[in-house]
Amino acid sequence: MTDHVVVDGLTIEFPTEDGAVRAADGVSFRLPAGARMGLVGESGSGKTTTALGMLRLLRPPGRVVGGRVRVGDVDLLALEGDALRRARLRVGAYVPQGAMNALNPVTRIGAQFAEVYADHGERLSGAALRARVAAALAGVELDADVARRYAHELSGGMRQRVAIAIALSLSPRLIVADEPTSALDVVTQRQVMATLIDNQERLGSTLVLIGHDMGLMAQTATHLAVMYAGRLVEFGPLEAVFARPAHPYTAALIRSVPTLDRRDRVEGIPGVTPSLKRLPPGCAFAPRCPRAAGVCRAAVPPLAPLDATRFAACRFAGEAHGAPA
Repeated sequence: MTDHVVVDGLTIEFPTEDGAVRAADGVSFRLPAGARMGLVGESGSGKTTTALGMLRLLRPPGRVVGGRVRVGDVDLLALEGDALRRARLRVGAYVPQGAMNALNPVTRIGAQFAEVYADHGERLSGAALRARVAAALAGVELDADVARRYAHELSGGMRQRVAIAIALSLSPRLIVADEPTSALDVVTQRQVMATLIDNQERLGSTLVLIGHDMGLMAQTATHLAVMYAGRLVEFGPLEAVFARPAHPYTAALIRSVPTLDRRDRVEGIPGVTPSLKRLPPGCAFAPRCPRAAGVCRAAVPPLAPLDATRFAACRFAGEAHGAPA
């Protein structure tokens, strides 16, 4: 199957008084069209920074210093000016974590759709605009009269649906959703995720879903990418990764999720994530890893193939392959 999204060596740095800090260090993965990749890891692992860098939404002082991000036949990192503006929402789109912060509080919802269309050369007005907005809202199961409201007049779930509708308004080929249900109750989370996935499947787009919730990823993703301290440490089809995680960090994340057969044995991960300013030598996870040996602290393990579809950055990936407990 032809790769639809190719991220190759994406590297992002932030300047500090102590030198440049790499928040994403050589991130690479490939996804077919229609795939849903869960991008997981603890806070500070580089998930959101990687996503913003992929879509060219990273704000200074952060900057992409290397790599390639191809969606179909478009290399997003090679675009500039008008070409980049046209690619946003058509090639790649971003669903933010907090819809209340993403929506303009003093502009009606319909007018915010109109701005999107106008910015991409579609200057609609009157009945044509109302019909276009109504169709976009219907796609996320909202009534047309939502277009006349302000963001504060909507519930959290409705605001998140509006954010999804705006992101999908120009049928993007790549959708990046950054913890889109984190501020919602459990029932609304399920409804919003169902809406997002239904639209992603309708468009045939590739979805990158950022989050901490391994249970949610297990229910929605087709692939899983695990980040730690700015580096990708495991990638592969979700079922295979969950069944036999190849990296100890992945295994620890999976064990931290309660299940029906081990509700009383949920395990935390000892220690804390390292500062990106002062990463330990070798594997960044070694200080927290029960399998760490001298070789782990000698050099950074590369993200190496285990088979045609799976990759892991661990000297003992073959041994870790039989986890979790």
